[in-house]
Amino acid sequence: MNNPEGINKATFKHGYIFIIKDGDNEIMAHCSALSGMEEIYYNDDIISKKRSLRITSPHIFKIKEHHYTVVFKVKDIWRGRVVCTVEKDGKLISREEKSFYKGNNLKFFGILFFLLALGIIVGYSFGYLVEILLK
Repeated sequence: MNNPEGINKATFKHGYIFIIKDGDNEIMAHCSALSGMEEIYYNDDIISKKRSLRITSPHIFKIKEHHYTVVFKVKDIWRGRVVCTVEKDGKLISREEKSFYKGNNLKFFGILFFLLALGIIVGYSFGYLVEILLK
């Protein structure tokens, strides 16, 4: 899998991409924000691929004589915050967190309230228009 630009950001288009260095080797963990598809690459070779809509999703695999565990964990569904941990032979080698939204709570809930109010107004207006047209 080619590394898309903006790899340090989580986006709806590219999802979450985590790059982990293990000596001369590279592990790339990718999970889609829309489809739930998760892929683990080891030096550009796909090692694990599955679709998961769970809060915690582990991938366990063996490369040569080493056992690896890559775990995606959704920490905050509202902000799109996901943590990826990678263990090699039971020892943590990486823990990285990415999020769609990085603002403060007041701004976040302000935007959420605005969208809710907008939805109510548009829904009421549409219902009113349908009622007028059907009379």
